[in-house]
Amino acid sequence: MKNLDAFKLKKIAIVAMTIDHIAWLLPLNNMALPYFMHVFGRVTAPIMWFMVAEGCYYTKDWKRYFGRMLVFALISHFAYCFYEGYPYHMLYTSVMWPLALSVLLIKLIETDIIPGWGKLLPIILLIICSICADWGVLALTMPAVLYFCRHSFKIQAVAITISGIVAAIMTDTFLPYRILQLFVCLSIPLLANYNKQRGKGDKWFFYLYYPLHLTVLGVINRIFTVLFL
Repeated sequence: MKNLDAFKLKKIAIVAMTIDHIAWLLPLNNMALPYFMHVFGRVTAPIMWFMVAEGCYYTKDWKRYFGRMLVFALISHFAYCFYEGYPYHMLYTSVMWPLALSVLLIKLIETDIIPGWGKLLPIILLIICSICADWGVLALTMPAVLYFCRHSFKIQAVAITISGIVAAIMTDTFLPYRILQLFVCLSIPLLANYNKQRGKGDKWFFYLYYPLHLTVLGVINRIFTVLFL
């Protein structure tokens, strides 16, 4: 029996995400602990992609849905830069930006108003705009892949597995952290238990949690830096 609704999956995602973000702040003199925290954190991105695809499918007003995601992508930019220690004007931002753009990508592919050849340039522009973000092009394209493959979870599972391989190849770091990306497949059993129900909870919690937790972790990191370095 499938017993994970959308709200429960999102709760799992934010717990994993928080653990993952805490791990990036830990000292690297003990690699084992942060690495295993990152392993658990790999389930976050696929659940986010999956939930955006579901959101696009069930929403009654995709423009409003896109607008809401865009607003929180802009808010999250400042929280993300604060957490990472980047200047706010830096052209690199959080995963919320390509996730918001993925809504446009889905609707662009789906529309009959624009002919097929006319969609090429907007798609290229969306890809270019998503490069400057965490998870980059994958966070733009994977919600669309999962959206158009809703008819087959097996295909969705294969797509998630391939995304891990692609991320491992594209990640510009040393081998253990390349291998880390392959653990996105840990999300597959969780998503396989999705019962297509919304669940009970406040949808705004997830939008607010992302920038708030980054801000809190950024503050904690600065306090520890001042006290111990």
